[in-house]
Amino acid sequence: MTEKKILIVGGDGLIGSALVSFFRKAGVPLRFTSILRNLPYPDYVYLDLGDEPTEWKMPEDVGSVVFSSGITKLDLCERDRSGTARVNVEGTYSLGKKLIDNGARVVFLSSNLVFDGSKPFPTHDDPVSPAVEYGRQKARAERDLLDYGPDSVTVLRLTKVLGSRNSLFDNWKKDLQRGDTITPFTDMFMSPIPLSLVVHTIRLVLDRQAAGIFHLSGEKDVSYADAALFACKILGIDSRNVKPIPASESAARPDVLVTSRTALDTTRLQEELGMRAPGIEWTLEKAFLAPAMLEGGSL
Repeated sequence: MTEKKILIVGGDGLIGSALVSFFRKAGVPLRFTSILRNLPYPDYVYLDLGDEPTEWKMPEDVGSVVFSSGITKLDLCERDRSGTARVNVEGTYSLGKKLIDNGARVVFLSSNLVFDGSKPFPTHDDPVSPAVEYGRQKARAERDLLDYGPDSVTVLRLTKVLGSRNSLFDNWKKDLQRGDTITPFTDMFMSPIPLSLVVHTIRLVLDRQAAGIFHLSGEKDVSYADAALFACKILGIDSRNVKPIPASESAARPDVLVTSRTALDTTRLQEELGMRAPGIEWTLEKAFLAPAMLEGGSL
């Protein structure tokens, strides 16, 4: 009998590529998809969720699937609501339904942006309240998948995920070390979590076959301005080179929802799966001093 495979949809993104690497090293049979054509990997499958489902070529014997793909740019989702929803909602649901019908379990990676930030630490069973189109699309995909296969679907909502490469933090560090001024936002917040924690949580969800909605989040929010000041402290750099400003004063509008609340309540994840994020300071310190540890370091 052929061993069931794990299918990583979007296996060349931040989370997807980390999952592919993790499961390959563990010797787990897998396939991963990409919208890039003709990649030279034996476990690669071309897939564009924007195509008609009749054009999809799915591998056989898929026992579980992790959806880590999608169109994530908030401004694009606002400008092209129908086009992005075709991928983020309709395509995701159609593929998920097909795989559930074939006996697969689904892990759908969602976002804190299904909430508008008006309530601190929303729980997994609080009503969603998205304020941006991307959040609305994530909420719709969650609902559709859970309605179709409540015992076969896990929704994992994530806050900001940091891996070994983060262009914003990398640029901050370079600018500060050169003595240049940076202007982080005072009114934009995050609750960062390390990529390695996300990967291990997904592995545990698959092993336990846990269904329903789980939250994975840092324990509190931190402003981008405070994160930059923290970077100065741990790098030994003069903090006078940090000039915090509100997002409204930026020449380029930020591609995020401006809110002081992004952190999620993680009680269910802690009680049922025993997973908890490290402290925000640990995650930020590693982001600036040892970013590789965010992908494979000990938690």
